Amino acid sequence: MVEDLKLPAPDATVYLYNGLEDREASVNGAVELVHGSAGSKSASFARTSCPWHKVLADRDWLATLSWRARVRTMAHEMLHLVQFAVADWSCAEPHYWLMEGFAQWGAYKILASLELQSFAEGVALFREDVASAYRRGALPSLNRLATAADWQAAERTVGREAAYGGSVMAVDFLIDRKGLAAVVDYFARFKDSKVRNDNFSAAFGEDVDAFQAEFGAHLKSILTQEG
Repeated sequence: MVEDLKLPAPDATVYLYNGLEDREASVNGAVELVHGSAGSKSASFARTSCPWHKVLADRDWLATLSWRARVRTMAHEMLHLVQFAVADWSCAEPHYWLMEGFAQWGAYKILASLELQSFAEGVALFREDVASAYRRGALPSLNRLATAADWQAAERTVGREAAYGGSVMAVDFLIDRKGLAAVVDYFARFKDSKVRNDNFSAAFGEDVDAFQAEFGAHLKSILTQEG
């Protein structure tokens, strides 16, 4: 994360807990303030807490995962901490598709760096889910993935893989056009402003609606060629 992606190492903690009671006791109720990528609080096994500068992970659940899945999970959550750290822990909520898509994009890049899985193999895991949702006309546009409520609705309607997959593809397209530094700048702007669209325009030099149209055309060309 630091050496290859040139991202800062956040001053934060990874806390391994034993079940939900241990987790809630360990953070003194701060779990209600968690921002993360694991669905409902009761079903969460790995989450990121911005206010407490922590990744919270279920030790026993992690032990059931393959080494590659553990690395991917922890990399994803650590990248959320980077997003909050560069904004000086303001804990403002960026566009959800960019927040989650970047964490998963970075996790796949870290797996590739460690020679655990190529980036293309990671993308292939969700490509069919994205294509299927797209063919049904169910794949949500980026402006329908802006908030936590939007994201949860998308997971219910098209599934986690399609929601994450479409977001990773959008982030990959964004980084290819604007560079990784611009993405970091976007997250850093939440230190001074909580207005998502303004921060997007300032960091990337175009408004989010324009980018959504460009990505939509890009996605259509990819998925149409595939089938």
